[in-house]
Amino acid sequence: MPRLLLVPFTLIALALILACGTDDPESIPQFATATPAPAPPTVGPTPTAPPADTPVPADPAPTPIVETLPETDAFFEPDVCKIREPQGVIVQCGNLVVPENRTDPDSRTIKLHVMVFGTYSRNPAPDPLLYLAGGPGSSIIETAPYQLSLFAPFLAERDVIVFDQRGVGASEPVLDCPEDAQSVFDSLNQHLTIEEEKSLHVDALWTCRERLVGEGVDFTGYNTAENAADVRDLRMSLGIPEWNLYGVSYGTRLALATMRDYPQGIRSVILDSTFPLDVDFYPSIVPNADRALKTLFDECAASPTCSRAYPDLESKLYDTAALLDAQPGRTIVFNPFSRQTHEVVVTGDRLVDTVFDALYVKDFIPLLPELIYDAAEYEFDMFELVFGTIIGQIGFRSSGMYFSVNCADEVPFTTLAQVERALNAHPQLAQFMEPDSVFDICGFWGSEPNDIKSRPVDTDIPTLVLAGRFDPITPPEWGRRAESAIAGSHYVEFPSGAHGVLGSSDCSFGITLDFLRDPAQEPDSSCIAELPQVAFKTPATTGIALVPFEDSRLGIRSVVPAGWIQYGPGIHGESTRGVTAIMQQAVPTNAAPQILPAFAQQFGVTIPEEPDQMLELDGLRWDIYRLSLDNRSAAIAISDDDEGMTLFLMLTSEPEDHEALYRNVFLPTLAEIDTLQPQ
Repeated sequence: MPRLLLVPFTLIALALILACGTDDPESIPQFATATPAPAPPTVGPTPTAPPADTPVPADPAPTPIVETLPETDAFFEPDVCKIREPQGVIVQCGNLVVPENRTDPDSRTIKLHVMVFGTYSRNPAPDPLLYLAGGPGSSIIETAPYQLSLFAPFLAERDVIVFDQRGVGASEPVLDCPEDAQSVFDSLNQHLTIEEEKSLHVDALWTCRERLVGEGVDFTGYNTAENAADVRDLRMSLGIPEWNLYGVSYGTRLALATMRDYPQGIRSVILDSTFPLDVDFYPSIVPNADRALKTLFDECAASPTCSRAYPDLESKLYDTAALLDAQPGRTIVFNPFSRQTHEVVVTGDRLVDTVFDALYVKDFIPLLPELIYDAAEYEFDMFELVFGTIIGQIGFRSSGMYFSVNCADEVPFTTLAQVERALNAHPQLAQFMEPDSVFDICGFWGSEPNDIKSRPVDTDIPTLVLAGRFDPITPPEWGRRAESAIAGSHYVEFPSGAHGVLGSSDCSFGITLDFLRDPAQEPDSSCIAELPQVAFKTPATTGIALVPFEDSRLGIRSVVPAGWIQYGPGIHGESTRGVTAIMQQAVPTNAAPQILPAFAQQFGVTIPEEPDQMLELDGLRWDIYRLSLDNRSAAIAISDDDEGMTLFLMLTSEPEDHEALYRNVFLPTLAEIDTLQPQ
């Protein structure tokens, strides 16, 4: 697994996610601003040639412990939003201006882009929620329009603040490495060994590093200590007395560092898929992957239908990987984000890598037994669906920030010998995994050691710790480890959860909202017992019967085809290529005129002025449009109800399947979809 990054692997649906909201300007806090000082000249490290073989010490060298970073003249400046603002919510944007390196008095300043989503409530809670993204290197600003449903339950009660961490996304400078991303895409249609792929990866990052140095980047300013100081300065610059932190994946490590170093003003903390400060990440990759894969194998074996359809799944995976290494397959994968196709050589390494990455996503887990068994027959429909989403995530992360942070926080305190011992302890996985290229990269990157591990998190800030049993990268054990060290914290594990459990069910939202309302009390987690176990997709579940579907976040009740998986909020698809899918949404009628123009712009199509058909069903008049999208057929229906809401339904499929699906799925769904009435 040569390109492994610690990221919150969530599905970002290509959909129009429009939430109802208020136009009340008082729901957004007034920003405190200051007059900026002139920026000093750009500084950066002197580039050095990459060594042929990076020496790795036998034991990590002792490094002075960084306590806290000094307060600086950080300030907030209002600015236009760097992305198109989502419909139906009030958003204010701006930049947090901070030194690139707080330990260097001559450091230049950098800008962190911030978005504040205003609450829907006219009597909001006074303490907003700050979202801390994972990675390190994941952009929340770039994906915010697609994740509004994640924030909607919180916006019903309080403001939500998001920001791109230093070096990421819409912040300036951005430490993106398109050279590395291009090397990934260039390698997809090649049959490369792990060592050959590693060489391409390291070379691409050397090129990226040289370019960033030429742009004046000081890599010593990009680490968790600086990120935590940014969180401190953001609260103070916005003039917020108290707020709540919500971190996912690496965002939990950032939250823990902030709790320890700058506890002032933190009312409560939510840790979702926890990355503790004191764990050694790289030696843990292989054992964590092995644990998650064994959880998958055991879950299938315990299911009568899965074990009958897909017996001895563990042997099947590794036997199929060996087969594909000896004789690789080839297929075409559609990237749903770039809307491009890629020819992909399917090797054993790529198969195991894809299964591992799919374990990040709850809705992919039921598909994995079929994916593995199909791959053994060189059938790659399921592989294409999963792998297309994986490569689509590449555009939403900053490799330069990832390595800057980990070359400061992790590698100086880890040895290659530790990683090799972990590989040797798991020989079956070792042949497919390569977590050691980071040592070569950190040998030339230019970061400085930043010891965030030595000092414990000694705090009694109320904390909710969420974990998913299938999480392949931040296992439940890490969540329990963090919970045991924080007085008064609460641990909740989701039996069918993966990486990033908040948002995977109404239960996860209910527990979290209960906690936020009164962090001093243990939240009600009784809904965990009612959550269904993993329903693996088997040949017996591929019928087209319609089953009830309800989503309180979207405000709709409807039906969906049995056996289809949920790609995103209100979006369900058949498990072949991601082409056949149905999307159901409800938006305020005053936002409805934006739906078709936004859809037309997103997909590059022309919407007719008049619908192809008008249909009356149960008192609702539906306007129906029939379109072609690339090589797919689509049907769209729009109707206004009597509650001030507009219902939107879209079906896409292969042209040859479209009429049957239109009759058996689309029209019956029109007869069932309805808005949920407020309780």
